[in-house]
Amino acid sequence: MSLIVTSNTQDTYADYDHRGFEIQGTKIGIENPADYHNHLTSPLDVKKDSQIAVQSVKFTRTATSDIEGENLLCYFGRELGTTLSLNEVNSRPELILIGKGTYNRDEFARQLEKELNFSCNPPAVKGNFRVNTSLINNDFGGYKISASQNGPNFTDKFGILTTSIPDIPLDEAGVFDKSDKFTFSGQKFTITEAGSLADGKSVGIITDTPFATNCCGAECVFDFANASTGAKSASWIVGLTRPTLLTNGETINPEEQGIAPEDFFPSEITRHFWDYAVKYDPDTDLVSVFQSVYESVDVLGVPGPPIPASFRPKEVIYYGGTNQFPAQLTGADIYGAGAKYTRISFEAMGDEINVWIGDGPTATGSFKQMVDSRLGGAAVNASRVFKPVSQWTCALYPKIQMGGDIGRSITIEKFDSFYATSGDYKYPTLTGQDPDTFKNGTYTVGDDPYSNIVSRLPMVLNGGHEVENQRPCWAYRDGAIIEPCDKAKLQLVPKDPAIVDARSFQGVNASSGTNYEQLLVLEPTGPLPEEEEDAKGDYYSGMCHISRLLGFPDVVVLDESYGVVTNFNLVTWTSTDVPDFSVHSAFVRLVNTTQRSYNACKNSVSKILYHIPRFTNDGRQYGELFWEVSERVYVDFGNTDQFVLNQFQVQIVDKNERIVRDLEGETIVVFHVRDKPSAGKYE
Repeated sequence: MSLIVTSNTQDTYADYDHRGFEIQGTKIGIENPADYHNHLTSPLDVKKDSQIAVQSVKFTRTATSDIEGENLLCYFGRELGTTLSLNEVNSRPELILIGKGTYNRDEFARQLEKELNFSCNPPAVKGNFRVNTSLINNDFGGYKISASQNGPNFTDKFGILTTSIPDIPLDEAGVFDKSDKFTFSGQKFTITEAGSLADGKSVGIITDTPFATNCCGAECVFDFANASTGAKSASWIVGLTRPTLLTNGETINPEEQGIAPEDFFPSEITRHFWDYAVKYDPDTDLVSVFQSVYESVDVLGVPGPPIPASFRPKEVIYYGGTNQFPAQLTGADIYGAGAKYTRISFEAMGDEINVWIGDGPTATGSFKQMVDSRLGGAAVNASRVFKPVSQWTCALYPKIQMGGDIGRSITIEKFDSFYATSGDYKYPTLTGQDPDTFKNGTYTVGDDPYSNIVSRLPMVLNGGHEVENQRPCWAYRDGAIIEPCDKAKLQLVPKDPAIVDARSFQGVNASSGTNYEQLLVLEPTGPLPEEEEDAKGDYYSGMCHISRLLGFPDVVVLDESYGVVTNFNLVTWTSTDVPDFSVHSAFVRLVNTTQRSYNACKNSVSKILYHIPRFTNDGRQYGELFWEVSERVYVDFGNTDQFVLNQFQVQIVDKNERIVRDLEGETIVVFHVRDKPSAGKYE
């Protein structure tokens, strides 16, 4: 019988530094506490038919947990509560996935923060999550999670606008001529080849940074004074668009081309896609406002669901109603000696986009509202205001189209953004594609929710593109988009403008943010989508089971009522309970010897000798732990002859026989070797 002591540290190296001085603090271990080798200078002669068992185990365990892949949802918008369905709001959750792995408490906090900030969130909240561990009497008490919206923290960044991409008109004939007859420099968009709005030669999107939506008073101002041809203004369109680009040369199904959202069709207004826009056409000599929306079915004068194949540019009526312009503006209002207006300003106000027209810089000139629900009266009808900002239109970029003579120009005079540097919030890109078919390139997802959706759709996949920077996606399931933003009730406009559909918006709070809540969905909120459509209060969160791990047991929706709200734009949640950070099962495995055990979890032969309990006798899971085996379980070496044992490769593994990662410091495992018992007696 022999008792063998093994350890991952050796006195010679563990107790003294490289100069030979004794180490007074933490010792230096030369091997992994969960995977180490020991050698015997005097080998052990093991008799035939011997057995081995674990006598005792001592190690120091840190607080870690095995994460098999956990999900939660983050959400910025109107809380559903028990009265609203997702089809009645404009926001959509973003899926947060904590990858499979073993994490200690600090690692888990860092990983959760990383994934929350990596998700494709609106510019107003992107990157604003913070996660830290919290202490109670110097012991781990849980997590402190904060979320904030940028609110008033935008500045005029027109000077960083230097990058543009040519747009391509939606062309069912399969002609993909770039609308690139322009230059963009010094914030000025200039025609380089004469043309008209109809031929669409000069159309560009400015991609450096998104407009500051979901705030109070951010502006994007276009100066069109230099579009004048003297006798008459050049034709032009200015506006804002979600991030689009040609991703697929599909000609049979033009809705798969990527230059516009799925199901979008051009109209007599334009063959290009815009979310919000103002247009002057010298052929009609009229200034018009339009947006891209679905029309709704009208049932007995009441707006209903979206009409199929109705997603197209549609005029917004900014005149003829109470407090509106008395009549539609004409060329005489914007060119020549009697011109009243030379600038268009798009304004973000909560989840609303408004339009003003003015005769000078915004700081000095007089501007008048064209589209704004604050005008009241008829101006709040859906046909007279813009659709609210949604999850797919939260990242908006300036877009300009011009017709006219060479040298005519439009300048971006002011552009408010939350981001100081071009590219801080990334626009999607397509690189390496075939120049003729637009196939077989690499589509890199931007930071916005819309391009993350697009990366999963035929407009990218049918082009044979590789996809990079893709994030998890809540909305895309089983090959389809559930609850698409563009079809939400508040995004629809009645086919008949005379139908009254009063539109309400979420305005700004007292700290110049949007009257939205930030919340986390931790557990399932209701039935699955296929079981009940448009369920009240249901975020479709059947994949979420993380409340106990975060220290909020039995909390389904972690809304602002569970946290502390600071200045309306910052909410902080602190765990109410110590998170369920349970340790994994661990086993002692002796690798280099001939004993045999069986691991049914792996369906294989194993070298495991001992199952280490999760708890010590005094109920501890972490720290310095010790187990003395009360009844040893011996395993046969299976040796028919005597052999020499001079080394031990000891490993602490999980049930899948992976080396555990939650040990530190010194590990000591004591083995006992004996002769195999004969006739019920021990030799």
